[in-house]
Amino acid sequence: QIQRYFDFHLTLKSLNGMTSGELEALSGRWVILSGTVASMRVVNQDDTNFVAEIVLIDGEWDGTEQVYMYQSFLRLEGEQWVSKIPVRRSRRTSPDAIPLNATILAVGMVADPYVDADGYVYPVIHCDYIRIIQ
Repeated sequence: QIQRYFDFHLTLKSLNGMTSGELEALSGRWVILSGTVASMRVVNQDDTNFVAEIVLIDGEWDGTEQVYMYQSFLRLEGEQWVSKIPVRRSRRTSPDAIPLNATILAVGMVADPYVDADGYVYPVIHCDYIRIIQ
């Protein structure tokens, strides 16, 4: 009965097609998303209250001329992420670090959406686990 906890029908593409209200209705649902790490930033570098964000992207071609891009914000909270998200670039990176442009699987819970200044709605996922695929 894992379907009680995870919504396997939700993808980065389907979440990007939703309105703010539809995403709010999904708040608390667990999802597994795949994509590429486009960027990351540390919001709070204090070890005990560590907070970082990853922009996860994916896309698909429609024919040979049109590309559709999908994105989500992964919110990482807690000291378990300190070694995985570097505060600043270094010549020596932690073996646990999640590199830019890595393809990942992210497991997390849908949170309230982010709406940018232009009115675009993006899903926010409170991430619990990340696995690097490539």
